[in-house]
Amino acid sequence: MKYGQMPPAEVRPGDAPKMIRAIKVLTAAGIDVRRPPNSDHQLKVSASVSYYPGRETIVVDGEPAARRARGLAAVIAFLDAEPNLLPNCFT
Repeated sequence: MKYGQMPPAEVRPGDAPKMIRAIKVLTAAGIDVRRPPNSDHQLKVSASVSYYPGRETIVVDGEPAARRARGLAAVIAFLDAEPNLLPNCFT
């Protein structure tokens, strides 16, 4: 499912504390965070960047591995440093 078609991230029953915190922190930071409907572990923070709160990993589509930097502060800093990766609802 394309990023622009995904629903905004919302806390679901049974979510782990790290997922709940990630949704709240990223939303408060002004990031248009989305959540694939069939995923309990993944958040999309742009059309090409995923964040996995449980492992605190940042994954950029097309890259062979997760980024070395981890955690909420790292994903926010990464998006600030890479404005071309900010959400584009048409992709």
